[in-house]
Amino acid sequence: MKMKIYIDNGYNPRNDEAAGVLYETGLRMADSLREYGMEVMLSVPENTLKAAEGQNQAVLHINQANEWGADLFLALNLNYSPDRYATGAAAGVFKPSPETEAVSASALDLLSTQTHLQNRGITQRQDCLPLKKAKMPAMVLDIGFLTNKNDFELATKHPELISQLVAKGVAEGLRDIRETPATADAENPVLKTRPAFFQLYPAGRKNICRLTVNVLSSVIPRKPVANAHVTVYHGKEGKHILIYRGETRNDGSTIPVELPYFSDKAPNCPEMFCICVRHQDYMPKNTWIYINSERIKRENIFLDERRISNR
Repeated sequence: MKMKIYIDNGYNPRNDEAAGVLYETGLRMADSLREYGMEVMLSVPENTLKAAEGQNQAVLHINQANEWGADLFLALNLNYSPDRYATGAAAGVFKPSPETEAVSASALDLLSTQTHLQNRGITQRQDCLPLKKAKMPAMVLDIGFLTNKNDFELATKHPELISQLVAKGVAEGLRDIRETPATADAENPVLKTRPAFFQLYPAGRKNICRLTVNVLSSVIPRKPVANAHVTVYHGKEGKHILIYRGETRNDGSTIPVELPYFSDKAPNCPEMFCICVRHQDYMPKNTWIYINSERIKRENIFLDERRISNR
């Protein structure tokens, strides 16, 4: 019997252009999944005005998937953040399952390795409340940030690539579940929230500087901040190239980050890099550093604690 995949390609878009990207990606993804021998239903099979209006009809779509008897509900989404440097692909679930865990891990890994999108991992999110009504494993897949220029450009210009990678992730993830029935029957699947390590090694680099970032609390005595999300971008010709992303260790430090020199510049023309640090208990911080000809560099980042918790 064919697996039945419901694709919500009209999931809460924030503007007409985003709606068009999700619509197009969903159509192409459906074609790819059918080539894998799966049966597919789209929430928006035609580019109608209703799809472009951006109405959140997630519950309606989930009810449709329930009635159809889908084996997996997957909503495509473009994320939004007031931080224009926020980047990457992620998966969200209301309740984890072996299927969503396997599909998310496979799809996010493919997107990260093939497009260099940051892998933000899979998380259990309360804002995915509509998924609670699903009678099948259900998830939201963020294919990038609407508010990040590079992410949105990737989604806009390469919907075929994105759709093929996600479809392959779905097929491989579900295949792995079928081949390991003991895992599929697990009652309490472990949700992996830690993003995978990523380091870009560009072919055009001339040399490198090894950077170690130490993240500490700003209040004295300073304490190391573990599990802080650290991303490093290279600033070049008005663009930001993702060089590294990962998490700090228990001592608040990152593994050594290789900062590439893209050209043999004079000392008065240093390479620019932006270090972005995020932690749920601290205020976000972006720090620019300039590298001339150093081979080793350490940078301490001091974070201010949040005084008002986010709810």
